[in-house]
Amino acid sequence: MDAILEAFGIDVKLLLAQLLNFGILAFVLTKLLYKPMFKVLNERAKKAEEIETGAKEIAEARSDMETWRKDQQRSAKEEADDIIKTATVDAQKQRADILAKANTEAEAMREKASRSIELERDRVFQESQQELAGIALLAAEKVLGRETREDDTRRLAEEAVNALRR
Repeated sequence: MDAILEAFGIDVKLLLAQLLNFGILAFVLTKLLYKPMFKVLNERAKKAEEIETGAKEIAEARSDMETWRKDQQRSAKEEADDIIKTATVDAQKQRADILAKANTEAEAMREKASRSIELERDRVFQESQQELAGIALLAAEKVLGRETREDDTRRLAEEAVNALRR
């Protein structure tokens, strides 16, 4: 075997020295570099998992918050619709009450005006009767050439009024 190694130009002592150096280097690198580096990498992996878990929790919380917000909006909209419906019904009732009151007041005013017109018409009619009776009396006195008595006056006034009514 020595001949084969010499044929390839391999020195056994040098090979053993290099193997020893490689073993020491591997031991030192493992203890000083690889283990701390893997420890840091494992810590970072755990932190990444924690961050990912936290992100999932935040996404779930956000989804829950969005659902809650939509429920609140729907609830507020329904409440607002109820308030509007109630206000509309109340406004319609008030409108109906106001219209009824206005119609009642208008009818009362019409009645009052009608009575007032009726009274005024009667007053004017009586005044015109009296004036007409006076005119008829004067005309009768001039035609007869004498003064008329009270019952003649009354009879002439009634005849004039009856003629006017026709």
